[in-house]
Amino acid sequence: MERRRLGAAALITALVVVFALGVLRSRVIEGEAVAVPIPPSPQAGDCVVQDPRQIAGQLHQWAWGGSYVSLRTAPCTGPRYGEVVEVRSGDDAVDVADASGWQEECRGQVYRLIGLDLRTEERAPFLPVVQVGLALTGPDPRAAAAGQRWSACVATLTRPASTGSTLGFAPASGTVDHPLAGAWSRGEQRPFAVCTDDPAGPDAVPCDQPHRFEMLGRGRGEPGATQASLERACADLAVRAVGAESPLRDGALISRALAVRPGPVGGPPVTGPAAISADGAFTAMCLVASADPTRQLVASIRGTGTGPVPLR
Repeated sequence: MERRRLGAAALITALVVVFALGVLRSRVIEGEAVAVPIPPSPQAGDCVVQDPRQIAGQLHQWAWGGSYVSLRTAPCTGPRYGEVVEVRSGDDAVDVADASGWQEECRGQVYRLIGLDLRTEERAPFLPVVQVGLALTGPDPRAAAAGQRWSACVATLTRPASTGSTLGFAPASGTVDHPLAGAWSRGEQRPFAVCTDDPAGPDAVPCDQPHRFEMLGRGRGEPGATQASLERACADLAVRAVGAESPLRDGALISRALAVRPGPVGGPPVTGPAAISADGAFTAMCLVASADPTRQLVASIRGTGTGPVPLR
């Protein structure tokens, strides 16, 4: 009896498989395979429509002897992860071996794209602190095999990397629905803000998460600088960044100038007035924070004007 049941089960299984194969055969669609079209080379002003996080580990492989990678771009019609700043084609394309030199030129172009020209900014004692990414891209292997030869300088949105290092920002998770071109000079500066819990340390915090400080400016110390002169300059910068004096005057926010220089070998950095040296061998930072030490910022204060201060 047991053998009969096993045999019946095996027969039913075989019939199901045969039936399934018949169904699959009946659903075969005839036709010819068509290769995915190779996208055209990007144009200056195009939008990045591919999330750079998908290839974050490859974006800078050219710096270690690798090749360029390609980001999908399209004419700008809506939200974007970044924008194409410059494209060099044909004989003008930058060889990957020369990319390191081009990177600094691209960085200056990215700053100028958003409307921030460091060559014309007041250099004493603070330069604006800007969080904006750049990528050097080129044709993928299929496009290169088809004859495309180009290199592109691309501006991307960024946020602190998983390590929190301010020296290495990762691609941001979101998009903006307005052009990056001229955004800084138009007052749309919040996507480029830098926030931290420890300005003397290496870590940054995404500005849309609770944080103690927003860093507005940073620069080399100057001979003859005093804590008072740094505080005055920082207060002026804070008013310009907020777009109004009242949040600072009325006690919702405070500005703070912080001097930092290296401490003894293996020891913590020296901060505050003790870090200010007559030869200017220190770093000056301009910070803004909640005047109430029990509260934290939860967004950038740039451009908030007389509106609600982003505190919790």
